Amino acid sequence: MNRSVKVLCLSVVSVALLGGSAQANTVNGCEIKHHTTCHKHDLRGADLRGAVLHNSVLPDANLRNADLREAILHHANLRGADLRGAVLHKGNLRNINLQNADLRGADLRGVDLRGANLRGANLKGAKLHHLSAPPKKGTRNTPGCAPNCRGANLQHADLTFADLGKANLQYARMDNANLSYANLGEAKAGNSSLENANLFDAYLHQADFTGAYGRNANFSWANLNSADLEGADFHGSNLQYSTAISANLQEVNFDDSNFESADLTDANMWGAHLHRARFYTSTVGGVDFTYAAFKYNEVWGWYRTGATFTYATGCATVTPSGSLNNVGCAGGGAANGTGTDGPTRPAGT
Repeated sequence: MNRSVKVLCLSVVSVALLGGSAQANTVNGCEIKHHTTCHKHDLRGADLRGAVLHNSVLPDANLRNADLREAILHHANLRGADLRGAVLHKGNLRNINLQNADLRGADLRGVDLRGANLRGANLKGAKLHHLSAPPKKGTRNTPGCAPNCRGANLQHADLTFADLGKANLQYARMDNANLSYANLGEAKAGNSSLENANLFDAYLHQADFTGAYGRNANFSWANLNSADLEGADFHGSNLQYSTAISANLQEVNFDDSNFESADLTDANMWGAHLHRARFYTSTVGGVDFTYAAFKYNEVWGWYRTGATFTYATGCATVTPSGSLNNVGCAGGGAANGTGTDGPTRPAGT
């Protein structure tokens, strides 16, 4: 008799647990599992920690303030989803489709975004940087693991104020992205694409943009100190009022770029392409212009004490000291030595 009661009780408990489990895995009619399909479902504030949703189809879903910590969302489709304030900390978002998604204020620290499509996504104010430990009193935050965005599509994305310090952005496509005021200090963005990107007042200290393609990018007021841009193509870019002190700018294509009032002190511009570049009132003291190619440049008023122009060419370029006047034109030679041009532009010119 007792044995029958026990068996009956266990059966009831098992059914209850199964029923509860099934109910727990369904939120507002959306079954939480991999390969699920839930168009425009309301999942606001849902607790989806560790949820397995890879290859799921959730376009235009409302996941505002949802908790998706450590969720598995690789290859999922969340195009146009509302993820404002959502927590995706340490989630697996490889190859996810977040095109036109709203990720404002979302927590993406430690997230794997390799191959993700974030074209047109709004990441304004999103947390994309992980801190390894709380800062000690009197010290600054110490960067830890940052998001892995290698090969991610961030074209037209709004990353204003985004914290991408030490992030892996190699081969990422950031054309037309808004990265104004963003922190990209020590980011690895080699071979990335930044055509027409807006990096106004961005922090790029010690960032790696070697081999990047960023024609017509806006770097005005940006901090590029000690950054590495070797071999990059930034033709037609705006660097007004930027600082690139001790930056590696070897063989960078800066043709038609604007360096007005920029501070390039001690930068390495060996072999840089500088045709038609403007240097009004810029500071180039100690810059290495060896083998640099000047042509039709506007350089009046630059401060260049200690700059090196060995083998530089300056066809149709006129400087107050005459050190680059028509050097490299037919019948001309190459510059040799240093210069001390002052800040004064001749009257009437």
